[in-house]
Amino acid sequence: KPYISCEYLHTMGNSGGGLHLYTELEDRYEQYQGGFIWDYIDQAIFTKNEQGEESLANGGDFDDRPSDYEICGNGILFADRTVTPKVQEVKQLYAPVVLTPDREGVMIRNRNHYVTTVGYLFRAAVRKDGKEVFSREFRAETEPLSKKYVPLELPEMKEAGEYVIQVTAHLAEKTFWVEAGHEISFGQFVFHIEEAAAESSAEISGTEMKQKVSISTAAVNGSYTYAQLEKDLKEVR
Repeated sequence: KPYISCEYLHTMGNSGGGLHLYTELEDRYEQYQGGFIWDYIDQAIFTKNEQGEESLANGGDFDDRPSDYEICGNGILFADRTVTPKVQEVKQLYAPVVLTPDREGVMIRNRNHYVTTVGYLFRAAVRKDGKEVFSREFRAETEPLSKKYVPLELPEMKEAGEYVIQVTAHLAEKTFWVEAGHEISFGQFVFHIEEAAAESSAEISGTEMKQKVSISTAAVNGSYTYAQLEKDLKEVR
């Protein structure tokens, strides 16, 4: 039978962590249908504070005793409908598309049951030390409940620094609830190239060529032993 958790996450105050422990069950158990977050919007009303400024107030702010105080401040949106930091976590875990990039491409997993990813516009970007150095948009169609690996044709990344490869999925067309271009999901791959590694990489390119030429010449001359070949190949590698 289908199973749904009632109020499986209480987002009072600065909470909401651990939600992934529940959403991961969706991939393990077919009958698991998710659950409900308690709550969607903070329950508060506008009032004036002691300085005469407009502010949101709830239990205990009106000298009411006894009170549960901020127990009603349990939404992923504030009462004025502005977003809280908790929204980012919920949005990513509820995303219909999961993006897992690496240094060569991105794995796109379509969690939708009935539609392909043809309605999404994907964007790949590379940031070096926080500065964007490359970006491109692309389309990729992945069937419902399936995944596809898409090469990204990224530039060479050999200089020392921190690199972030980020891929995002956006709505290609406007819907009744949001404008075109709205971000649906994102994925990141972070790696570092140390200074020494970058320098040795530049040196190796020239060294490898010399060694390969030396190996080829010796092989042609017939003066190459297996032991010498194995030694040279290890050095090239």
